[in-house]
Amino acid sequence: MEFERGYRQIAIEKDRRDFVNLPIVEQCKRNQIICRFRVGSINGTRSIKVDSKQEDFPLVLQEPISIVSVSYTDLEAMTLRNVLECFNYRVEIHRVGSRPQFLEILRGNIPTFQHVVLSCHGDENGLVIPYQNPVSATELAQVVHLPGHIIVSLGCITGTEALANAFLSGGCEAYIAPTDYVKANAVLLFAVHLFYFLANKRPLSEAVEESRRHDAECSLFKLWISQTADS
Repeated sequence: MEFERGYRQIAIEKDRRDFVNLPIVEQCKRNQIICRFRVGSINGTRSIKVDSKQEDFPLVLQEPISIVSVSYTDLEAMTLRNVLECFNYRVEIHRVGSRPQFLEILRGNIPTFQHVVLSCHGDENGLVIPYQNPVSATELAQVVHLPGHIIVSLGCITGTEALANAFLSGGCEAYIAPTDYVKANAVLLFAVHLFYFLANKRPLSEAVEESRRHDAECSLFKLWISQTADS
């Protein structure tokens, strides 16, 4: 049996190399993985026995993450995904091709996981969408509906009180973003540190604070938590 971490596929039989889609692992026991799968229009459940003497991979499932790529390139999103999958996160990427699509994600009409990373750019006008009008804090306050979500924005200067309040008033549990212009390498470094600490079951506020300590650039990130979540 072969296990391909990050591609959500399992080769069920070594000789035939039968592949199935693996969106969700239901249970993970010592010598057995139980998962839901889909082949064409057929949904089902399959139990896969693992020979512990031959297979050696530490499968520690983490919370799934949605990366929303709103940028001129998906290099940042793909790099972050590769690292997070090494931490055993299940990661999906939404590649935003238009402003209306981005707004639908923010409205919750396009489903995302609880943890959402906005791989984007930002400026004084708000969240930048390539070749289109930016999304301002005023507009965000009217469209965001993401109850219980934790938003991590990687865009420069998206850590403003107005943007944070727009996300929190839309039901988000927390919002994390840089308060000024920040170097791209530092953005990636902060995100990797943040999810590393979360994978090690550190509280969100602690994980953010530890990630900020790396250097002056990383320290630009700030955490806002909704009063509901804080209580």
